[in-house]
Amino acid sequence: MKKGLILIGLCFLLCGCSMNYELEIYNDKYNEQITIDFDSVQLSDKKPSEYIKDELIKVDGSETIEYRNLKDIDSNKLFSKYSGRMEEYKDNLTGLATCYDLYKINDYEGVITLLTSKTFNCFDYYQDLDEITVMIKSNHKLIETNADRVEGYKYYWDINKNTKDDEKILLKLKSDEYIFNYENEFVKKVVFILGITGIILIVGFGAYKIATKKMNKANEI
Repeated sequence: MKKGLILIGLCFLLCGCSMNYELEIYNDKYNEQITIDFDSVQLSDKKPSEYIKDELIKVDGSETIEYRNLKDIDSNKLFSKYSGRMEEYKDNLTGLATCYDLYKINDYEGVITLLTSKTFNCFDYYQDLDEITVMIKSNHKLIETNADRVEGYKYYWDINKNTKDDEKILLKLKSDEYIFNYENEFVKKVVFILGITGIILIVGFGAYKIATKKMNKANEI
């Protein structure tokens, strides 16, 4: 997880740009990711992942770091993702730990609570960062949030230098109640079942036709 903190911090430092940070709370797991647009001049004909690897080696001093979490989306866009079980990693969410002095996430008496301290610090650390959008989504039903925008089961905080001193994140979810058809899960399951059923019917009908044809030939003999 230390490498994740270094990576995200380095990304803030090296890009004079906007950045999207996403956190998914799904059952007892989390998925955390960032997407960054780099200046093509800044990259100097390197792929974003190559550029970050070179700079991270300079900072960390190691040439044996694993970079499986880095992915180039196009010539100047980088994607990084971290996943794990919430109970094991809830105190080490890289994005929140990088930009807030304090945060907590717990599941108590049927309520999942995510709460941060008030000030978003990354603008103080990295002067070239213009703005960042924090998006948290979950398959758990909502109880309460102070998000700037709510779009279904996605909750957005739009943070810039003018609002950074009052950007506490608050999200409360029901730990044992879930959103129907989250990320089209129900539809996908129905389509999958129908697809399997269709294949079985096609194979069965084909086998029936072959068996009928063989029986007809045997009767002719």
